[in-house]
Amino acid sequence: MKNKIKYQAAVILMILIGFLLPSCTTRKTFQWHPLYTNLHFEDDAIRPLFERIHQNASLYQDYKTILIVDAIFKDIRYRQHFSREIATTYFLTPEQAKNLEKQQIQQFQNQFEFIVFLYGGSNDSLKLDTPAAHWKVYLKDDDGDLLQPTQITKLDEEHQEIRFLQKYIKMPDRWAEKYLIVFPKLSKTAILESPGKSPFQLIITSFAGKSLLSWQENLLFYQ
Repeated sequence: MKNKIKYQAAVILMILIGFLLPSCTTRKTFQWHPLYTNLHFEDDAIRPLFERIHQNASLYQDYKTILIVDAIFKDIRYRQHFSREIATTYFLTPEQAKNLEKQQIQQFQNQFEFIVFLYGGSNDSLKLDTPAAHWKVYLKDDDGDLLQPTQITKLDEEHQEIRFLQKYIKMPDRWAEKYLIVFPKLSKTAILESPGKSPFQLIITSFAGKSLLSWQENLLFYQ
């Protein structure tokens, strides 16, 4: 009888351990990786805006996730919509709203900006905003020139632009990191030069592999 009770207790203990281990969120001790999915746009009315500026890519090796990337290019329509949402949400005066939109237009004219979501296959940070990062980011422009970022900023859940995006898209898994990545821009409109023929390509590369995201619609980047 005692042996039967001991056996039943051992079985119950093993079942409890089986339930508890997968739910552990310790970064180093266990490697239970959450399911990561690309961005899913939930508002059908706003979907056409995002579909033009959003690209994604996945990199695997022997069935192991190496890198999953979603990138949103901040084109002029995105910036105008963002400005209107800020003005409406925070009751900006007409003058404040006008200044905000003017600021967004100036930024669009002077630089290429991307909101990038990254998941590296584990709970560890990619540290993309530090010199020690194994992954490097480049932008190949419409002339085929390779540009290096002038700014990489890690964004948290409280960042105003992430809050704005949460209105329209289902956010990736909590282990996905969010970055604002900025590249220098030559205003071809100002010098009356036509856009080049090559697609814009955001390149994220390391010894582990390379992810390439392409935007075929070059005019997005200039008007």
